[in-house]
Amino acid sequence: MKHRKEMIAGVVFIPGGGWIYGDSDSYHGVTVHIASKLHVMLVSIDYRKAHEHPFPAAVDDCEKATIWFLKNAERLKVDPNRIAIVGEGSGGNLAAAITQRLRFDEKHNTLPSVKLQVLFYPMLQAFDFNTPSYQQNGKDSSLLFTRAASARSWSFYMHGNDALVEELATNNHTSSSAKTNSSASKILSHDKIKYKLKSDNYVTPLSNYGNEDTYKRIQLILENPDFNPLFCDDLSGLPQTYITVGEFDVAEKTKKDNETSFGNRQSMNDKQNPRSRPHCPHATATPIGSWALTATTTVGTAPTRPGTMESSILSMGK
Repeated sequence: MKHRKEMIAGVVFIPGGGWIYGDSDSYHGVTVHIASKLHVMLVSIDYRKAHEHPFPAAVDDCEKATIWFLKNAERLKVDPNRIAIVGEGSGGNLAAAITQRLRFDEKHNTLPSVKLQVLFYPMLQAFDFNTPSYQQNGKDSSLLFTRAASARSWSFYMHGNDALVEELATNNHTSSSAKTNSSASKILSHDKIKYKLKSDNYVTPLSNYGNEDTYKRIQLILENPDFNPLFCDDLSGLPQTYITVGEFDVAEKTKKDNETSFGNRQSMNDKQNPRSRPHCPHATATPIGSWALTATTTVGTAPTRPGTMESSILSMGK
């Protein structure tokens, strides 16, 4: 590193695993591929896991590591104006949350601005577990990440245990009034999801039920954009964003419902920084880290064009 004279782009990579599993070792093949393919300096963050350290431990850890990298970029021969934050699954949640913190928290105004955020199958919200994709794929036992598995991950991230799994999976964790009148319900309205993204068996969810006591207990966390990045009131001013989604997985994690909402809201609020939302027609989550090497290869080696992760990273600062 000390012999390299030219400044190169940098990548902060945040592993997935539902905030319970996954670390830099399990993603080593992925990160080596990205670093060597794109000729970037990549740092992979190991953050505290939810079963011992629930929210906000993971996002705080990732924020501290990212700030260190931004502050020391020049010393590491990394161009501070060409740094991307990348995350997969729960790591995509953390990447989005940190990008928003760095953009909107005034104490970070002196830091270099993040140039690009890349979100693979990001877990963006835990308010609604009955979106069109949950309805279509949430009970498919042939898939790795079912509705129940998603609920378990969110429950651990919220409280460090699986006590809320059943209520989350049945949408009983929110009250009837919250389902219809809260700001979250407006952001997640199924009316905003294109009809073609809904299966033939789609049913408009009921809203006349829910546990008011549970909702009051978890509301502050549930509607915190550090926990659910989709709930950030204003997405304008965020960096260029690349979102990859898949066909066969549960709602906000890997289909198109809330990633599309996230990308559309950014595009409407900020015309200067376009959002690319590639769709992998036959993709699904596989054991930790293994899918991403294929997905990155498929996306990264496609003919260079606006919207590919490779072209986005290589063009940072140019």
